[in-house]
Amino acid sequence: MSDADVRALLAAAERTGETAAAVRAARAKARSGTVTDLDLLSRALQLAFRFGGSLPLLAEALEHTQWAADLLAERGDPNLPLMLSKVASVQTKLAAETGDADLAGRALETGRRALALLPIEHLDRPAMLSNFGFALLGAARRTGQTALVREAVSLIRQALELGGVVDPRRGAYLSNLALGLGQLADADGDAEAAAEAVAADREALALVPAGHADRARLLSNVQGSLGRLAFLTGDTRQLREAALMGAQSIAATRREDPRRPGRLLTLANTYQQIHRDTGDLDALTMAVDCSQEAVDTIPAGHGDRPEMLNNLAGILRLRHDVTGVEADLREAVRSSREAVEAAGAGHPERPDYRANLGLGLFALHQVTGESRLLLDAVEELREAARNARSGLLRARCHNGLVDALHVLHHRTGLAEPLAEAVTAARTAVAEAPEGHPARATAWAQLSMCLRSSYRLGGDPGELAASVAASREAVARSTDDRIRAFRLSNLAAALISIGEPPAPEIVTEAAAYARKAADLLPDGHLSLASVLANLTNVLLSGPDDPQAMAEAAAAGARAVKIETAPPRVRIRAARGWGRAARRSGDSVTSLTAYALAVDLLAPVAPSELQRDDREFGLGEISGLAGEAAAAALDNGRPEQAVQLLERSRGVLFCQRIDASAGVVSVPLPETMLSCAADGPMVILNAAPHRCDALVLTGDPDHPVRLIELPGLTEQRIMEQANILLALSGPAAATRQSYSAYRKLRHDARAVLAWQWDEVAGRVVEGFDGRRMWWCPVGAMAFLPWHAAGHHDGSDRSVLDRVRSSYTPTLRALAHARRSVPEHRPAVVIGASAPAGETPLARVAEEARIVRSGLADAAVPLLDATRAQVLDALPRHGIAHFACHGVSDWRVPSDSRLLLMDGPLTVTELSGLDLPYATLAYLSACSTTRTNLRLVDEAVQVTAGLLMAGFRQVIGTLWAVRDDDALTVSESFYTELRGDPARASQALHTVVRALRDQDPQEVLRWAAHVHVGV
Repeated sequence: MSDADVRALLAAAERTGETAAAVRAARAKARSGTVTDLDLLSRALQLAFRFGGSLPLLAEALEHTQWAADLLAERGDPNLPLMLSKVASVQTKLAAETGDADLAGRALETGRRALALLPIEHLDRPAMLSNFGFALLGAARRTGQTALVREAVSLIRQALELGGVVDPRRGAYLSNLALGLGQLADADGDAEAAAEAVAADREALALVPAGHADRARLLSNVQGSLGRLAFLTGDTRQLREAALMGAQSIAATRREDPRRPGRLLTLANTYQQIHRDTGDLDALTMAVDCSQEAVDTIPAGHGDRPEMLNNLAGILRLRHDVTGVEADLREAVRSSREAVEAAGAGHPERPDYRANLGLGLFALHQVTGESRLLLDAVEELREAARNARSGLLRARCHNGLVDALHVLHHRTGLAEPLAEAVTAARTAVAEAPEGHPARATAWAQLSMCLRSSYRLGGDPGELAASVAASREAVARSTDDRIRAFRLSNLAAALISIGEPPAPEIVTEAAAYARKAADLLPDGHLSLASVLANLTNVLLSGPDDPQAMAEAAAAGARAVKIETAPPRVRIRAARGWGRAARRSGDSVTSLTAYALAVDLLAPVAPSELQRDDREFGLGEISGLAGEAAAAALDNGRPEQAVQLLERSRGVLFCQRIDASAGVVSVPLPETMLSCAADGPMVILNAAPHRCDALVLTGDPDHPVRLIELPGLTEQRIMEQANILLALSGPAAATRQSYSAYRKLRHDARAVLAWQWDEVAGRVVEGFDGRRMWWCPVGAMAFLPWHAAGHHDGSDRSVLDRVRSSYTPTLRALAHARRSVPEHRPAVVIGASAPAGETPLARVAEEARIVRSGLADAAVPLLDATRAQVLDALPRHGIAHFACHGVSDWRVPSDSRLLLMDGPLTVTELSGLDLPYATLAYLSACSTTRTNLRLVDEAVQVTAGLLMAGFRQVIGTLWAVRDDDALTVSESFYTELRGDPARASQALHTVVRALRDQDPQEVLRWAAHVHVGV
């Protein structure tokens, strides 16, 4: 067979894609070992690879091309440059398929050598320029060096100019030019480069007749270029044409063609962009289907599989954003993980894949609240930003990192994540090309972070910068849906100016918030958040009936969007309830708040880790008090109690329900049983009203309402802050006598205020009886058992009733369960944990306590964690003499300090202690928590109640060693070995200490009894 016959077979294979005959003929010819025949075989093998995808064929093609070049070099043949150019071309292709960086480097060296050897006037110079440009583009993709792309484009332009319109290889040059221009557009957001790429691909397509085997590839190229241009210009018509081209390309591509997955990927991206621009859900479904088919048809280990998986992950995440289907998000994370693992270290696209994984993890965290997902997202995005090759990719990675860091700051209260987020946002602004959507995103992120930084530090300059950045983000946003979010954020930033904001600012902010809501279609997943923000903006203004009606309508509309996250719907329902109340519609207000309480369960499902549940519940802090107040506005005290029970102590109830053999008691029965041994007083605080709800045990009137007119949540917090300051760390420092006298005076003034405003009215008619206090919200920061004037009159709670506390009704009902059998007592001491001030009298206290408990076991002095965790399940009474630490920022980390480490609230509350009856905490501040979690009673005292103790003696603030010993000794003397006397014993001891020196409030009022 002659050379001409083989060339004819190759030409036919080019048209039809059937390469077997051409390869057989070329192999037979190549046995001659001549340069021409080796070159023909290489061409045939490359063609077979193009249509079949077998990498060994491409490797064999390189082997024969290199052999031909070696033969030419041996004899100094002037055709050596042409063959070297072919070697470089095959090396480039093989390196792209295998990810072999060394081979890619050799391809560049070979290409430069070929160009240097070839005379400028040589007829094949255009082809060599184009081939070397293609090699440079491959290197640029690996390294992120835009300079290589610009060099490649310049060389390919020379090829087109030198070859002219008659060059038979013009189509290949045009395709390479379009590829380079596309890479420039991707790197810089250059719309002109993207438009020229479309023109080049169109011309290349026009050069190929219908039915040609290469037409499918060229159609796919035009589709990709059109899609890129449409992304930069926002022209939906270009996208629709791109999708049409893509569909034609897929139809012309055989199922076994190795290029089919890549073309499906391109088509998926086009459908995805159509959805982004138009909201077309059918287009989004087509995008998922195409991307999934691409993944399904490419084998494991294939070099393109990571890209296919990464693309599928991004589209699935987008579909979740629209539909709220969690399964899509989980599959997106799984696909991203596989993409990162398949890419391996050193893969040029790995930073992009890690960024996509980080975004997926962050989105899943936003749905589930799992802190582990958030931490993993931060780590992935940090690494992606650190290793990103181009400025645009770095900007995108930093934008994602900002989101995750900002949420991490919000969750933890730590300043460090926020500072890092501000730096990352500024980096993204600097890195993102002017005019690219990523730059607008960066401005929006910077605005968000600066506003949070303002809240943290109070610098008005940061707030002004936040508003300015938000305006920049809005001005640069072309996509209506994205613009909606940024308008909503701008509105939120504006109403942060002033407390309250000026009317003209509220008017401007409301206009932006309305526009944001108008830009999103009904059912959009983020519409609920935008509407909730509109409600919040309107609520920041005056009580204008029209504005309040609009606020209520926006909140009600948001609540009905069932695909929105529960916390967003709760926020919307609360806003709806507030707006309805301010407009005078108390009935609708109650409906809204009841719905908010109904939505509470998904915020903190029991499957989550405890700290994740705490965060979710902290996000809706204050809901209980507001909901109860809404019921009281309608004269429904029983419903108020029910709403409080359903929205407070969620963690406690989950623990109760998880305990074996525990059956929930219906709430009406609980209301009666809790007051069987004495009244229970629920003190409710809400922004617009405060009340006492007294459970009397009367079946006909189970709840007696005592309104507290003129009392507000703000006034309660003012008094609580006085006491918190007096009992905090500053109170323990050495002070002058005058300062000490003022401290004592202020403490007594708070107790007197409590009596005058609340307690005096509550205890009336209950003289000599037992009374349980159940304070809600801000009410929980005040010592109600100590309220009074303490001036020798009976105007004090101590002189009228015997006080105990309970977190909730169900907690008290649970504490009243029977004890299976009596177990002995244990005394636990830890006098000198590492780094702490030694407690000098722990051994003495242990001896005194043990003498008051006939069956006490040998005390655990210098107790360790393991000893305590082993002892607690085997004993009925536990006395702790140790340091206690209240962690205001993370209450679940509040702890008892043992010799080898702490026992935290999380650990203690997770214990199962069926025989436990009484715990005595001779430790500091065991009953303190923060305002976010006050209704969950996340503190050491309640943690032991949750673990199974029926009653716990705790402390509200720090106590001195001598006072702790005095109270302990007197308590066990009064107890007489009978835990049932615990509340009476503590009451007697506290009143005696008060009588000795009424002015020393912080000494005698610190201890409280919690439980039965």
